[in-house]
Amino acid sequence: MERITFSIIVPSVRPDRLGRLLGSLKNKLTEGDEILVIVSSASAYENLTTVYTEARFLCCTKPGPACARNAAIRVARGSHLIFLDDDAIASEKLLGTYRRAYQDHPEAMGIAGNIRHKETGGILGWYFAAQPFTWKHSSRLFVSCNFSVRNTGLTFDERFDFSCEDVAFSLNFRKKEIIFLKEAWVYHDIPEDLIAFCLKYFRYGLGRARFARLYGGLPKVRKFQLPFTLQIYFRRFPLPEFLLLSALELLKYLNYYSGYLYDLLKNRP
Repeated sequence: MERITFSIIVPSVRPDRLGRLLGSLKNKLTEGDEILVIVSSASAYENLTTVYTEARFLCCTKPGPACARNAAIRVARGSHLIFLDDDAIASEKLLGTYRRAYQDHPEAMGIAGNIRHKETGGILGWYFAAQPFTWKHSSRLFVSCNFSVRNTGLTFDERFDFSCEDVAFSLNFRKKEIIFLKEAWVYHDIPEDLIAFCLKYFRYGLGRARFARLYGGLPKVRKFQLPFTLQIYFRRFPLPEFLLLSALELLKYLNYYSGYLYDLLKNRP
């Protein structure tokens, strides 16, 4: 049986959030596993380096998660890589679940994990937990805040400085086996306020426009999602919650397409 070792790669810009993630991984590593945290300035992380000695801190001055992840990939020693965000919290059995999945599916090149929201329950927690996998154009795409791949030297496109680097990275796996493993889950923060919510999807729109320019168009869209999504909300929730979710969904699309159009106009020939 293949020996599975993990290099857990975490780009970080939030030292306060990173401590929770490292705490959730503490004492979960087995021999050969490692945690690689990529930061732009080591001084902000001095307290964490002494507490979480299992983690190696690397400096990368180039902006964006793509550059940070590539810096870690170049030195990663694990047979497999796990990509996490610094504002996520690993579930108790995350690493064990990934390890067993690769042992049970040796043909798999990658495994996509699930996302939950611990600190915000109720309707908002449900809404944000559903976003990563309902907002994608294809089931072949994954969310890079909880994803694992074999360490084969593949890298992210560093022309993406905030979002959609995972969309471009997914193109490497179009003809290879990817497994969605709902048992491998992380807790993930939601936007702190309405401004953060709008900015998040505006940046996603910027990233999608850049993807269209660099890769000759967007992945094929099977159908327009908004009417279908609103129908689900209408059937599943009472009127007050339906109105809240519908407003969030409309605001999400408005900011996404605002970012998309802004980038296209800014970069037109």
